Amino acid sequence: MAILWLKSMAVIAYYLSSGVYRFQFAAAVKLRFLLSIADPPIDEVIERGCVPRLVELIGDHVSYPDLTFEAAQALVIITGATLEQAKVVIEHGVVPKFVELLASEKHDLQKLAVQSLGSVSAQSIACRDLVLGHGALTPLLYLLEKYSEPSMLECTILLQIASRTLAILCYGSPPPPLDQVKSVLPTLRKLIHLHPTVGVLGNVVEDACLALSCLSNGTVEQIQVVIDANICERLVILQRHTQHEIVEPAVRIVGNIFRGSDSQIQKVIEADIIPPLVNLLEDENYEAEVKWEAVCALSNATLRGSNNRTLKMCLVGLKNILKVGEAEKGDRVNLYAQIIKELDGFWKIENLKTSPDNGEMATKILRSYWKREDDKYNEVNMKFALLLYLYE
Repeated sequence: MAILWLKSMAVIAYYLSSGVYRFQFAAAVKLRFLLSIADPPIDEVIERGCVPRLVELIGDHVSYPDLTFEAAQALVIITGATLEQAKVVIEHGVVPKFVELLASEKHDLQKLAVQSLGSVSAQSIACRDLVLGHGALTPLLYLLEKYSEPSMLECTILLQIASRTLAILCYGSPPPPLDQVKSVLPTLRKLIHLHPTVGVLGNVVEDACLALSCLSNGTVEQIQVVIDANICERLVILQRHTQHEIVEPAVRIVGNIFRGSDSQIQKVIEADIIPPLVNLLEDENYEAEVKWEAVCALSNATLRGSNNRTLKMCLVGLKNILKVGEAEKGDRVNLYAQIIKELDGFWKIENLKTSPDNGEMATKILRSYWKREDDKYNEVNMKFALLLYLYE
């Protein structure tokens, strides 16, 4: 079977280089078909030298759009394969060619270009930066702005592919440069406000939330540009969403902001962001991953918050999730107690014991869920006080 494929590939490679349109088109169609089946012969395509010809063929998309479409489909499949296989396509200059295709008047060619650039970016941080370096972001944002307009929402497939590609471009460590992050935020703000947040549009909102969760996971400067995009009020609404895939990244954004400066934390608190977090922890319909993100957010808020009302709401939320963890643990440890402790939440609650407003609740939480640690901490304090007394 492999020998038959090799013979067929030799013919395809010959016709791709023939310079005769009808032969090139037939070869591109055959090649795209072979690459679409299970276990596609990608290595044979590369070994026969088809890749540079395919890259060349997508360059003349104005004169030969049908040929460009077939060649682009084949390249999309290869760029989404292994990193080593994708590198061959990248080294032959496919990225600037696909960036150029983003401006095509053909909807199908735009879709293939967006999909391929997303596949390349997903391969590695270096590949992501290569796509950004060739200026893909500006035309991609233009497409997202265009196809998120109410009159264009029938083109939902392209909108969804573009939103996923944008999320991929925002992903990774180190994150994209701050100036590029700033250019993305107005579009992301528009996308998270799409309605209804179900079906394909729900997937677009999910992608936008994922992108924002990546961009907010960084320095104080990064967090500030996210806050400046005026998304906090929308996050309050999205945290009450029934679709877990939207709620999880929305809560993660809040948790990231709670790692910022005091003024940034106060900004999201003023948007009344704490109550939906508390409600989320009390709702049995949400999965463990979503509640884990909420626990992280509330733990960060407890660590950094200074307002008594805010601290009380955080303590109520943590108490409720600790109660759930206690009921679920069986013979094991309370998972949520362990998470909160790893996030330094235990010590913040310990420090609240002396608070006139929240001390009683903090003490009850410590005694109920960290009794041994609390007793040990008190024992150390007593020994320290005794030593001070003896050496006075």
